[in-house]
Amino acid sequence: MGEFVKIKQIDGLGKQLDSLNSTSQQALAIAIEVKDAMGNTGAIQNKAKEQFNGIFAKEYEPVSLKLSYPITDPAAVQVFFNGVLVENIKSNPGDNLVQISVPYLTEPDDTIIVYYTH
Repeated sequence: MGEFVKIKQIDGLGKQLDSLNSTSQQALAIAIEVKDAMGNTGAIQNKAKEQFNGIFAKEYEPVSLKLSYPITDPAAVQVFFNGVLVENIKSNPGDNLVQISVPYLTEPDDTIIVYYTH
């Protein structure tokens, strides 16, 4: 199920929960529906931004960046090298490492920014 559909479904269930004025059994039933609508993620994803400087690497040499949190969605990882979007990114769900390679010599004053969900 798409994320937008899930959000709309959860929003509708939340409105039902707000309008309840009877038993906790109904509230529990709606809470179970919300959990089911969220799917198997089991957790709300948080977004993070981390900046790295002082990295030395040759052109196309893989660079590993250690993030503060494990990645939940590798498809959502974005890396920018001095403002340019990096296309060669490797990451796995549950890992807190991202590996990149860029066609530039990486110098200490370069800025690498990673956006990801955890």
